[in-house]
Amino acid sequence: MSPLEQVTVVMTLMLQLQNLLDEETEYLRAMKIERLEALQNEKVALAEAYEIEMYRLRKEPEVLGALPIEVRQSFEDAVRTLQSASRRNAHAVEAARTVVDRIVRRLGRTLEQRRNRPSGYDSDSRGRVISVAFNHRI
Repeated sequence: MSPLEQVTVVMTLMLQLQNLLDEETEYLRAMKIERLEALQNEKVALAEAYEIEMYRLRKEPEVLGALPIEVRQSFEDAVRTLQSASRRNAHAVEAARTVVDRIVRRLGRTLEQRRNRPSGYDSDSRGRVISVAFNHRI
């Protein structure tokens, strides 16, 4: 494979991975959790292929050195763009994790309070309303 072909393969993988990360980030921000599972296998496959191809390029730095400066600059831009998409995705994953953890803790406290309440004829058997509001975007 020629140096240009090799770099084209890596840049194609980067673009596909970036698009997938952007899509996943949007699903996370919109809390469309059910759609994330469908992306996971593709994400893993693209990430593995990208790592393999980047390893090959690092192992043979002369491949990049043989390319015109414009191609090398385009490659560097693509790497930076993918890194940026990856950071945005990581922030969205962390934000979604935080939201879900808070909801789970709140539900856990509510259940614990219900368990600790006395039961029977002498106890207050009226239901209790707990107000909860969810914003579908994070």
